[in-house]
Amino acid sequence: MIAKRKQFIDQSLSDAKNLQQQAEQQRSLYENRQKLWEQEKQAAVTALHQQFEAERRAQLDRLNADLEQERQKAKVTLSNNSRSCNNRPKNRPWRNGAKFAGMLLQQSVSPELEARLFTLLMDNLTTLPEACKLCLTLLGTKKSVPINITSAYPLPVEMRSQLEQKLGR
Repeated sequence: MIAKRKQFIDQSLSDAKNLQQQAEQQRSLYENRQKLWEQEKQAAVTALHQQFEAERRAQLDRLNADLEQERQKAKVTLSNNSRSCNNRPKNRPWRNGAKFAGMLLQQSVSPELEARLFTLLMDNLTTLPEACKLCLTLLGTKKSVPINITSAYPLPVEMRSQLEQKLGR
């Protein structure tokens, strides 16, 4: 009975050792597979990032080329429009009239005239001539357009702020 029991215990220990060895082999195999899978995953992620970066660079280059073409087109269009506005024969009388008005104002300048002209400007600023509207349409991509205003006499602060508000609108 003792021999039988000893044989049963030895058999159980042997089976347990075999199971433990098989478990160790399975664990080792699993760990190796997991390491290989991690390496494959990392390689795939790296390759994907490289593909994304290459595609992003290609798209960015195409976008920059398209943008440069559009800039050139806009430059040419603006240049052609400004040349056509300045070179039209029908604009000559306007330019001559502006020169005459400028000479007339230079000879009759005074603070009272300056105040009256400021009032006229403020009253008529909202009705822009067609040439100004065309320029604003061409410059529509800009958020602001620099404007230089010259006065024979310094503008008081209140007149300056009124003008800035009106032009801002």
